[in-house]
Amino acid sequence: MPNPFGSSFVKIYYAVSPPLADAIKDNGGLRTAVRDGIVKPLVYVSRRVVGYNLTSI
Repeated sequence: MPNPFGSSFVKIYYAVSPPLADAIKDNGGLRTAVRDGIVKPLVYVSRRVVGYNLTSI
């Protein structure tokens, strides 16, 4: 990756992501919090950005 910021981000992501995923996997409350507090809002925003019609769901 030519961008130093991008390279650093990817290295950190690969170092931090597996332990976080294991913690989330083993904790139902944390799983729900991540889904409702991070995943759903990101999906909503990304659909708005690309013009997806949310009433068709």
